[in-house]
Amino acid sequence: MKIDGYKPPKSSFLSVEKDMEIIVDRISKNKRIQRLLYYTTPDALNKPSLTEEEAMGLFGKNIKIVPKLYVDKSVLNYIIINFDNFVTSGENPEFRDNIIEFDIICHFDQWQL
Repeated sequence: MKIDGYKPPKSSFLSVEKDMEIIVDRISKNKRIQRLLYYTTPDALNKPSLTEEEAMGLFGKNIKIVPKLYVDKSVLNYIIINFDNFVTSGENPEFRDNIIEFDIICHFDQWQL
């Protein structure tokens, strides 16, 4: 169906979904990151690996794409994934280039320097 006066966008955000899929896949395979996010003790890397259910529970709770944290009694560690600075790609104007930022948030008392 053709709509009069409609012009398709010259660029899109189609790569964001693909990039997020790659990031989620890498984090879900990295047992070390999972333990550091799940366990909040200095010996987190010596603790047992997470079950698949525990690892999937990190997404949306410890791993977020929305930079909003809730104050609760359990002090958690977080990774916030942010897509920013979208500009039209010079090589392929159908897509946009962007910057992917990872903010890692850890409570000061748990920060092992």
